[in-house]
Amino acid sequence: NSSFTIEAWIHTAVWPTTGGYNTITSWGQDQNNKENHFVIDGSSLQHRFRSNDYAIDLGQDLSSGWHHVAVVYESDQERRLYLDGELLGSQGTSGANVYGNAAFNIGRRATNGAEPFNGMIDQVRISNLPIYEDSFTPALNLEVQGNTVVLWLFDDNSYTDIAHGHLLSSRGSAQIQPGGVYERYLLDAGRSSN
Repeated sequence: NSSFTIEAWIHTAVWPTTGGYNTITSWGQDQNNKENHFVIDGSSLQHRFRSNDYAIDLGQDLSSGWHHVAVVYESDQERRLYLDGELLGSQGTSGANVYGNAAFNIGRRATNGAEPFNGMIDQVRISNLPIYEDSFTPALNLEVQGNTVVLWLFDDNSYTDIAHGHLLSSRGSAQIQPGGVYERYLLDAGRSSN
């Protein structure tokens, strides 16, 4: 499959999370190596291709508030996980074959509609390139770039992607919260990169 970057601002309701996977984004089929599933699970940030998973334990002391999370995938080479711009680790990865025409979900798992995110998600951007190689300072306000496939800001009381106008259907108990991510200007100094 093609290279990509998935990134979002998240605010978990509790830490460590409970109740299994807390889905950030998800699409694909419920088969080995055919699902793209970005989650928080307990105290771990995890990216799953289903049975081809990569997780980093963030520990018990993640500060409350908003955090930038990202996963970068270089096609059949490597995955990298980031928290607040800090490169947490990487893993050689091959064999993924995610079905691109499957429903895309934010805050719940695509294959079964379950595993909701317990907290808030804001500014979700998917890019068709591995845009981060090393640690970086995350943008407080994500913008459309030449490699942006979709970008949802959730600031205009709609679920429309500002890059290309894709509409994200509202299902379940999702609600747009005005202001949202703008309260997270101060990142945890111990985790942010300069």
